[in-house]
Amino acid sequence: MELIDRILDDDNINAAIHAVQSNKGAPGIDKMPAMETFPAMITALSSGAIDGYISERPGAVSACASNADLTFVTPGFVASEEDTSIAVALKQGQPELIEQINGILAGIDTDARNELMDNAVLNQPVSAE
Repeated sequence: MELIDRILDDDNINAAIHAVQSNKGAPGIDKMPAMETFPAMITALSSGAIDGYISERPGAVSACASNADLTFVTPGFVASEEDTSIAVALKQGQPELIEQINGILAGIDTDARNELMDNAVLNQPVSAE
């Protein structure tokens, strides 16, 4: 089904009318309760129950790699360094290793980091669910 057909579908129009009536026509995004898992969000997106969701880049790349009808955009909203930083788990008591890793990470620009992460996600083993 083409996007325009999904938009103009009677069920979608009725759901939109209900959403407008229930929020009394308030402008902005209609917030929904959080879903339990990314697969649940992907299913809801694919079925038309939701129009989109917010994910970390690796999750978006993975979802698109396994669902050809999905894509992702990089939004223009501002996020703090704490919300977007990289984390590396290490055993405690290794300050020289922490310093070495931080030095390496500091030398990787955003484009290179995204390329590394995208390749890692696309080359991960597929689970046997």
